[in-house]
Amino acid sequence: MKTTFIASGDSFATRRIPAEYPGGKELQQLILSHDVSFNNLEVTCHEEEGYPSAFSGGTWAMTDPVFLDDLRGMGFNLYNTANNHACDFCHGGLLATARHLKDRAMIFAGTGKNLTEASRAAYLDTGSCRVALIGVTSDFHDSDLAGEQSPQMCGRPGVNGLRVDTVYHVTQDYFSTLKSLVQETNMNAYADYGVKLGYVTPLPEDILSVNGMKFQKSSCGTCRI
Repeated sequence: MKTTFIASGDSFATRRIPAEYPGGKELQQLILSHDVSFNNLEVTCHEEEGYPSAFSGGTWAMTDPVFLDDLRGMGFNLYNTANNHACDFCHGGLLATARHLKDRAMIFAGTGKNLTEASRAAYLDTGSCRVALIGVTSDFHDSDLAGEQSPQMCGRPGVNGLRVDTVYHVTQDYFSTLKSLVQETNMNAYADYGVKLGYVTPLPEDILSVNGMKFQKSSCGTCRI
């Protein structure tokens, strides 16, 4: 048996979807005609159940939880919640959104009360197969990341963020210029003090940190992630 997929872009709305509008029925029928209907939930859904974050995803995105009923009514059955707006209302808004989704038995992935939940696959059973979704975002503030849990400490609510380390490769001349700039401005004073105290591991000789950005001495200039 074949399985059909349909996917939408960001669902960013602060009001409910109108019951009747031109093309609405046709759009609903199109979505319902597929086994898997994916939606990126780009807004938090709660009733001011969290505080506005100091670092929003561009604006503070919140809508009434009944908006979820509208999305489900349109035919969507699989949701990603990991994105740059997931923590617009801190942990309270993120967890409230997850609760409203769970109350409606809506299947989602990408956020959770700790890293295990946020990175866990969500499963949708169709008439022909089982589909797994792992939600992840590459656009987030460091404070949005879900934290790992341990036997000694609980995790931290947040998103399943794509963790990358960006290193810019530069030639010897540029590397020397950057090194002189760092020494002249003393911009790495805090990190250097951490190295001196033994709290921070020093970088290799061919890698230089410039206010948090990493540059590696190389035969050609490029960016590697």
